[in-house]
Amino acid sequence: MDTCDPHFKPVKGWFNECKFPTSSEVLFIVQVIVILIVVITSIVNLSIQNGDTNMWTALLSCSIGYVLPNPKIKPNVQDENK
Repeated sequence: MDTCDPHFKPVKGWFNECKFPTSSEVLFIVQVIVILIVVITSIVNLSIQNGDTNMWTALLSCSIGYVLPNPKIKPNVQDENK
């Protein structure tokens, strides 16, 4: 039995062709939700000055560092020709 909507237009990416997300996709979504909760909680507690500000600042900076991609240095084309 096909549970797909006949008007469903598959796109490349998640939930392609009415398939359930893979375990890596679910893990990614859960990690993002947890990081968002930590960031929001840290900002709220820093705003109302609740608890140790050093702890909330450390949690906030670690969470943002986890989400941001690693910087990559692109080689200069002129340097490769030398």
